[in-house]
Amino acid sequence: MDDMGVVIMEKDPKTGLLSRELGSYHINYDLNLIDKIFVTFENGEKIVNEYLTTPGEFKDWEFNAIYDTYDMEIYGDTILSMEEDDESYNPTWLVRFDFLEDDVAMESKLNEILRMHSEELKNVLEKIKGMEEEYRV
Repeated sequence: MDDMGVVIMEKDPKTGLLSRELGSYHINYDLNLIDKIFVTFENGEKIVNEYLTTPGEFKDWEFNAIYDTYDMEIYGDTILSMEEDDESYNPTWLVRFDFLEDDVAMESKLNEILRMHSEELKNVLEKIKGMEEEYRV
């Protein structure tokens, strides 16, 4: 797959609109793994809000099994926080981390997070095969 780019923009806290570009980065992984990404200012710090998703069509039991099986601890201190996003169509997680002014460092961090997410998704989707009976109610 060819490298793809992602643009990170600042989200205006009053309007909720994206107001200005902060950087553009090459992504080495499937761009479909990012649902959305933007920066907010919190206590004088720029915080990246990256929504990592699971592309595809899933049955209800698979949706729940993916959330139950996904290990959010794999990111360690690479991120500030991670939480499930219940508002999304597919299993999605909000990952938050500090914005890095150095473009090379920021691009590296984005790719490292996507690498971890991509690998974990592959593991999860393999693990949940055959778990349908456990999730039937």
